[in-house]
Amino acid sequence: MKKALLGLAFLATLYGCSKKNDDNTTPELHPDKYVVTRVTGENDSLVLVYNEAGLVSKFSQWEGAMADSFEVSYSDKGLSEFKYFALTGKRTDRRFVYDDKGLIAVNYYNMDNNGQLIITDKDSLVYKDGKLSEYHEISGGMRNVVYKLTWLGVNVDKVEYFLVNSGTEIPVSVTTYAYGDKAGYQHAFPADFMLRYEKHNFSHLSGKTLVKEEQKAAGSGVLIFTANYTTTYNDNGYPKEIKVDIDDKQNNETSTSVLKLEYALLQ
Repeated sequence: MKKALLGLAFLATLYGCSKKNDDNTTPELHPDKYVVTRVTGENDSLVLVYNEAGLVSKFSQWEGAMADSFEVSYSDKGLSEFKYFALTGKRTDRRFVYDDKGLIAVNYYNMDNNGQLIITDKDSLVYKDGKLSEYHEISGGMRNVVYKLTWLGVNVDKVEYFLVNSGTEIPVSVTTYAYGDKAGYQHAFPADFMLRYEKHNFSHLSGKTLVKEEQKAAGSGVLIFTANYTTTYNDNGYPKEIKVDIDDKQNNETSTSVLKLEYALLQ
């Protein structure tokens, strides 16, 4: 089950924990005080349950009246496994593999034709100067997609997307990002939660809040879409809403959606 966190167009596009404690960032949510209990989109929502340590222990992704539910486990490195509550019982959905540099692979599990749980897909991560530089997706033993990241300070500045055919990387698109001064809403979640699930939103790697995203076709430079993000904060200075205004040039249409974050005191 290789899916994104929320089904908002262009928003479901891995983030290393880079919380900053300077005057320009949003205060961190201390797990012993406040936690995010729900993230609501236009037609879907994410509901989270926490353990006594303030870490996400379960979460459910709702789409209308239907939900996919997961159990989360941890190792001394961080998030270690998502287990999916299937009709036949609880089973492994994905496992996170680490070395001394950090997360290096994500293994995805599905049932084969014989009813055996096997690894069907894998993501491989490459780092340069301590930051994620390449994100490779492997399916059926074949590498078929790669994202290449360019950094500017603490933020991901550019992501180049390639399809891979028989080892040849074919450039498809280039996405660039612009940021504000405060920390992004991903910092409201403990233990890199947003990073490990909403893997294609590479702005989650960044230290600051995303304000604009622009994607162009590789080579021709034809504009595919622009997205503007406006974040509002509650009285405690924590992200409350993220408004997303999208101008989809390919389909000649515009849209607006809103993410809403709800908080609660950790009991």
